[in-house]
Amino acid sequence: MKILLIEYSPVITNMITNILTEDNIVKTTNGNIDIPSNTDLIIFDLQLITENILNSKIPSILLCTGQDEIRRIYALEKATAKMNYVVKPFTGEQLKDKINSLFN
Repeated sequence: MKILLIEYSPVITNMITNILTEDNIVKTTNGNIDIPSNTDLIIFDLQLITENILNSKIPSILLCTGQDEIRRIYALEKATAKMNYVVKPFTGEQLKDKINSLFN
């Protein structure tokens, strides 16, 4: 699976990279990146959300805090692809469950 990870925190980036060791992960802190055409999944921080992510047809996982409820709801309603979310802090099992829910 090819994953685009858009996250500003090196700690969270490293955690996700360690959790998803079998996957090919492209990492960036720039939400305005052109999404590679071979991307299967986008994992991104709510603070880095952009229209190109919301308008993408690629399944996505939104990383947010409990305080981001209004922005999270807006993103989930506006997204054109299947999108799910996890609230920080999260476990590896929670992230994997959310990913599996998008592809099953």
